[in-house]
Amino acid sequence: MRRTSIMLAAIVSVLILSGCASSGGYKRSASKQIVEKFYARVERVDVIQYESQVGQGAAIGAIDGFVHNIYGSSEDRIFGALFGAFVGAVVTTIVEGDTTGYEYELQDLNGEYLSVILDNREASVGDCVIVTIAGDIYIKRQPDDFCYE
Repeated sequence: MRRTSIMLAAIVSVLILSGCASSGGYKRSASKQIVEKFYARVERVDVIQYESQVGQGAAIGAIDGFVHNIYGSSEDRIFGALFGAFVGAVVTTIVEGDTTGYEYELQDLNGEYLSVILDNREASVGDCVIVTIAGDIYIKRQPDDFCYE
């Protein structure tokens, strides 16, 4: 039973990681929507942390490990709970990926300010970017000439 659980966790991990591959294009959810694009200047970039569910994953794994060893010795139950907590935490960490994000404060050419939260560091303070809103929001660095009227 333990071998089956480990194999299942490995297979699920591989499937989840393969799903993280992206072509870098628009998501299908952007279809049949108005796409808005405008230029803006990056005024501030703050590093943020997304919520993590690792604690819950470890707790679920510990309960599962304990329950699977309920008829074993007390050492088996303790080892099962500890091993389950470890596997639950590792799988949750893999599924979540990096929990670091970036909050960009942007100023568009009309002087309006807006904040955007993205997963990747796409630009730095002072950079000119094009902001694309199409279901999701994307920014891409542009030459400074685009940010002057």
